[in-house]
Amino acid sequence: MRLLCVKTWVRPIAGLLAVGLIACGAVREARPGKARSTVVLLVFDELPVASLMRPDGNIDSKLFPNFARLQRDSTWFRNATSPGTFTHDVIPSILTGSLPSERLQESSFLPDNLFTLLAPTHRVYTTQPFPRMCPPTTCSPMPQARTDDPLRHRFPVFSKGDRGRKYLSLGSATQGATEPRFLFAHFVLPHQPWAYLPDGRRYLAGETLPGQYDSDGRGKGWSDEWWLTAQALQRHLLQLRFTDLLLGTLLDRLERAGIYEGTTMVVVADHGIAFERGQPKRMPTPETVGELAAVPFFFKKPHQRRGWISDRPVQLTDIAPTIADVLGLRLKWRGLEGVSVFDRRSKRPDRSVAGLPMKSDGSEKYLAVRRKYSTFGQRRGSLDLFRLGPRWAQDLVGRHVDDLARSMEAVPADISYPAAFDRASATSPIVPSLLQGSIPGTPEDNVLLAVTVDGRVAAVTPTYVEGDASRFYCMLPPRLLNEAPNRVEIFRL
Repeated sequence: MRLLCVKTWVRPIAGLLAVGLIACGAVREARPGKARSTVVLLVFDELPVASLMRPDGNIDSKLFPNFARLQRDSTWFRNATSPGTFTHDVIPSILTGSLPSERLQESSFLPDNLFTLLAPTHRVYTTQPFPRMCPPTTCSPMPQARTDDPLRHRFPVFSKGDRGRKYLSLGSATQGATEPRFLFAHFVLPHQPWAYLPDGRRYLAGETLPGQYDSDGRGKGWSDEWWLTAQALQRHLLQLRFTDLLLGTLLDRLERAGIYEGTTMVVVADHGIAFERGQPKRMPTPETVGELAAVPFFFKKPHQRRGWISDRPVQLTDIAPTIADVLGLRLKWRGLEGVSVFDRRSKRPDRSVAGLPMKSDGSEKYLAVRRKYSTFGQRRGSLDLFRLGPRWAQDLVGRHVDDLARSMEAVPADISYPAAFDRASATSPIVPSLLQGSIPGTPEDNVLLAVTVDGRVAAVTPTYVEGDASRFYCMLPPRLLNEAPNRVEIFRL
């Protein structure tokens, strides 16, 4: 009966659509007005909330100004957790309000979900098909961006890839709306592959990620090399800054379209990623559960005028019930386990991920926040992501090689993409900010190297042994890449 009523929906007959959903038990009643709000549900991927945070618990507004901007207009549920650490487990939970289970994974059709809930009153657009939850007669793909979209010019490399096309299509779906819309977008950002700088330019990245290895079970893990894991965190944070920029351009478009204030907007991440040496990236352990399960969760009510921070323990299964609550819809869904985050009468059950219990105060994430701040240098109270390592190494970055001549010895090196430095400049859309190479001779581990660009130290990094070679890699600040050609030299400290 549920399957039949969903399949027989005919959008132009609005009254019949509503009756069909009532018969399915998805909606019992709606308060007039609120249900007409456009709904934007934006799900980022592989984003721990710790990556956004300062040790005082606030968002680092200098690194991530647009997440901070969103927080000023919304309620930030700082103590939110994901019920899983893999996308295909979590997305169905977000859309149905149920914890990951065999039913969600194996059922051929799941009629109780946000798509079917909002279809009677909203035009539904998604960045990817969900045939088990949203029949083609109900869900439409996001419209393609115009060929003259200014963001194509602003992000020329990103806009040509799959992630960029999906992002541009979401921006297009916010324009020219004459009816309420439900826009569901899952972006594989700041998820690997890491290849973008904060301003949207791309850097040349190798096919393999140093320090990453195949671990037992699902996903991969990190080696015991602290520096390699820290460099992976560095690249994650740089790409997260670009993700923040994309969020800002979306907020701008909603405002220019005149619908931002009245929009119900939810911004979350499906799960995090761990950056602890010797640990799995995606399978939680007591040391990493705070990075994997604690995720961002921002909820902006329509016409909300003030931001709030709530440390109430919530979970991503609460998203669907909360949207229904804010729009004045009542749910009667099979297997509904989430509750509205704004219903203080509801009791939050204990939370766990992969069998590991989460503390009610969400304090696990602060271990990752503190580790992040001990890894990078700081300027004016914010992290400097290009000053990586111990304090003495951070202090070398930016100094001229002439000042360090007595403590440095030039060494020959084979670097990847050497020709890129002959044509790259600070304004090139593709820049060689990631430097990889090897040192000829007997393989040596943990030999400290200083990498200079046109006579100034751009990075300090140790060697690591891979196969029969001493290899190294590091990120170079794009501000040091002057007009081509750029002279790159390697020195042993």
